[in-house]
Amino acid sequence: MLKFKSLFGFGILFFTLSIWAYNPKDGNLSAILGVFTYKTDFSSPSSNIESSLFSRPIIILNGDLNNKGSLEIAMTHMNKLFLREQDSKYQLEEAQLMHIGMGYRRWLNPMLSWSAAVYSEYPMKTKKVVHSDFNPGQEITTSASDKTEYGLDLSLQTELWGNYFWSVVIDGRYGLSFTNQRNEKGNYYGVVLGLRYLFQERIK
Repeated sequence: MLKFKSLFGFGILFFTLSIWAYNPKDGNLSAILGVFTYKTDFSSPSSNIESSLFSRPIIILNGDLNNKGSLEIAMTHMNKLFLREQDSKYQLEEAQLMHIGMGYRRWLNPMLSWSAAVYSEYPMKTKKVVHSDFNPGQEITTSASDKTEYGLDLSLQTELWGNYFWSVVIDGRYGLSFTNQRNEKGNYYGVVLGLRYLFQERIK
């Protein structure tokens, strides 16, 4: 009986929150302005080098196609690290990039959605060597030297609070690079904490 009451109470709470949560509709336009905290994925490296944690502003725009899907554009400035290994030696470089992603967001319900977007990155300043085990003049290159980077952004987003027009969202993201060089780590992961605003409703 107690278990049934708990499930019933959870159902009422979820239904109440869903009423006030954002509901996508054809023609709606919304924007999320938030802070993106992220780091390069150095998982299982054989070196003792650790990835730094960065935080940068991010804007995410959504244009609803219907009540299940939206087109999405995300833009942010990133300080991105690239770690490459050769002959048990490491080169760590940092580049400042403009990151732009374009893709599709799928709504599972008003409070939960996921997205996949193809991104491109464009350098804004000259790369900086953070760490090198190589002798001067023998350094290797990383993707920090590339003119353009490409990859796939994956996102899982949920709403923490909302009243339809305004809502607070948290968005977990993983960036999978298509242009990593051999033995290079350039993928990243992070979390967006942002405020969504519905600035154009569907015109009936």
